[in-house]
Amino acid sequence: RQTGPMVWGQVRAGFEQVLDALVYAHARPQPVVHRDIKPENIRIGSDGAWKLLDFGIAKTIGTTRHTRGMIGTPPYMPPEQHLDSGSVGPQADVYAAAMTLYHVLAGRLPWTEGASDETIRSHKASGDVPPPSAFAPAGFRVPHVDEAILAAIRPRSADRTPTVAHLLQALQGKTPKAPPPREPVQPSPPRQKRKQETAPPPAAPPGPASESGRYGDLIRRGVDAVEADNPAATRLRSEEK
Repeated sequence: RQTGPMVWGQVRAGFEQVLDALVYAHARPQPVVHRDIKPENIRIGSDGAWKLLDFGIAKTIGTTRHTRGMIGTPPYMPPEQHLDSGSVGPQADVYAAAMTLYHVLAGRLPWTEGASDETIRSHKASGDVPPPSAFAPAGFRVPHVDEAILAAIRPRSADRTPTVAHLLQALQGKTPKAPPPREPVQPSPPRQKRKQETAPPPAAPPGPASESGRYGDLIRRGVDAVEADNPAATRLRSEEK
């Protein structure tokens, strides 16, 4: 078993198998968090396949089981797991997987071997961690791998690489895909009140004839009667025309 620094190209295929197993565990309907990822829990089979072992303290999210206090292996677990191992989620595995890979590539952890748990916690909380290539021979450095590991072991979970799938993409040199932005919910336009259709007002009944119309008719009938009896009036009217 090799204990010194290892080249990324030498371990890449195998470590990606470990991350694939975590992606599967986290994608279950009730996600399973391993909570104890470390080099000792990775076995390389005779066929060269890497396998993640020991799910003995794994936590199934959504169950009523809750472990209080600290469980796990302090050098590899995230700061929040030191405080309450029962409340951690998949991001705890992101941190532990990245710290495990750090150890594999650098041949050591960022702090002095044999450091106390208190020293390790203080070191993690500071966020001042050199890249794994700082402890490896010249030529071992792969910039995007250094960046991917450091992003996954940030002290605050909110600042950390969000998922193992994102860590896998970053180690492959791909830009992790951000989740699609949620479209803002547009407020529904106010409902316009339908105008009540009103029947046109009923037509007014025909009223009595106007005074001028009624009397005008009587005047014309009177003139006609007068002309019939008075030839002079008839002649005068014809001259006016």
